[in-house]
Amino acid sequence: MEYAQVRLQARYGERPGEALWQRLAGTKELGPLLETAHDSELRRWVAGIDAGASLHEIESKLRARLRDHIDEVARWMPAPWQTATRWTRHLIDLPAFCYLARGEPPLAWMAQDALMAPYAAATTDDERATKLRTGPLSFLAPVWDEMRIAHRVADARGQTALALRAWGNAWHGTWPQSGEESAGALAQLEAAIAAHLERFRATAPEHTAGVRRELAHRLQAMFRRCALLPAVAFVYLALVALDLERLRAELVRRAAPGFGGPAP
Repeated sequence: MEYAQVRLQARYGERPGEALWQRLAGTKELGPLLETAHDSELRRWVAGIDAGASLHEIESKLRARLRDHIDEVARWMPAPWQTATRWTRHLIDLPAFCYLARGEPPLAWMAQDALMAPYAAATTDDERATKLRTGPLSFLAPVWDEMRIAHRVADARGQTALALRAWGNAWHGTWPQSGEESAGALAQLEAAIAAHLERFRATAPEHTAGVRRELAHRLQAMFRRCALLPAVAFVYLALVALDLERLRAELVRRAAPGFGGPAP
C-alpha cells in the first residue's frame, strides 16, 4: 500500500480549497468560471469543456473523467484490491441504469454516452432488459423483481436502496482476504456514507450543502486514520465524488440557468 498511499496523498493535497469554491460561486457566467477552473486544482476535471458545452456534454465529460480516475487509482492499488476499486465505477451510472431497469424509455443523451448507448440502441423493451440483466448490471439480478415492484408502487427510495444493497453485496465479494483493521475501516466508511444518505434525504434542499460539508469533514478525518489501509483509496474516491458533485452544480447552474437553485 505504500505506493498507493504516496499517490493518494499527493492527489488529496491537490483538492480545491474553500477559497477556490467561493471564487467559482461568485462567477456569473460559464466561460469565466471555466477559465478560473482551468487555472486551478480543478483543471483535470474541466479539460475539454468549453463555454459552448451543453448540459449533457458537461455531465458526460465529468462522468468520463471520474471513470478514468477510478481506473487510475485502481492501478496504484495492490493487485488484490484493484477489482474492488474499479467496482466503484458502477456507482457513477447506477441511477441511469436503474431508470432503464424500470422499463422507462431511453433519454436522448444516452445515445451519445459511450456506456449507455448499447442500451439506448435496443429496439424493444425485452432486448433492453436482456442487455441490462446480462451486462454490467448483472449484479442486480437478485433484487431485479423487487426493484420493478418498487417502481410500480412509486417507491423510488426503496428501489434505490435495493440497487445500492445489491451493489454493496457484490462489492464485498470483490474484497480479498484482509485483516480486522482493514475490514473495520471499510465498515466505518460504509456506515458514514449510509448515515449521510439517510440524513440527506431528510434535509430540506436549502440545507443540503451543510450536510455535504459535514460528510467531507468526516471523510477527511477518516483519510488520515486510514493511512496505509486499503480503505484509504475508497475514502479518497468518496471525497473526489463530493468535489465533482459540487463542481457539477456550479457548471450546470451556468449552462442551464434556473436549473440549480442556491449554490452549495
